[in-house]
Amino acid sequence: LYLNDTFELAPRGIGWCLTGTSIAVLFFQVCVYKPFEKWKGLEKTGICGAVAIFIGLFFVAYTNVCPDKALDKALLCIGVLFYAFGSATFPTTVPTLLAQSVPKHHRGKVLGLDSFMNNIGRVLTPLCLGFLYGRKEWNRFKCFFVAGCASLLVAFLLEWVRRERTRT
Repeated sequence: LYLNDTFELAPRGIGWCLTGTSIAVLFFQVCVYKPFEKWKGLEKTGICGAVAIFIGLFFVAYTNVCPDKALDKALLCIGVLFYAFGSATFPTTVPTLLAQSVPKHHRGKVLGLDSFMNNIGRVLTPLCLGFLYGRKEWNRFKCFFVAGCASLLVAFLLEWVRRERTRT
């Protein structure tokens, strides 16, 4: 909907944009994740991924407030690359961190709860943001900004967990 509203893309163009995003995520997962994780460590990789999602959504949000269409497309591409990096690094680190942080006899319950919460989020988030997207007082920028802020909140929580783990 956003790509159609902002860039007047037809379904085929939207499909190519989503395919390009998926290819970028795959590239970052296969070629970048492991070297980055070895360089920064697991916790910082997760934090960087969550921040990258925030930055990516922030850039995408600005594509509909900028009057220059060429700049809009550049902001969209930059946003997609940041989002793709974050999507390749952040979700991969969380289950590993959970498994490392929980006693063995509780891992199944905790990882199951994590999976349950992720699935609830995959259902509720599009519904809530879709509702906000269609409201007059909520423009598209605010929807992307809210989603990005949720990712930034997770980054702060990961940093807090990282500090707590190093303190004990």
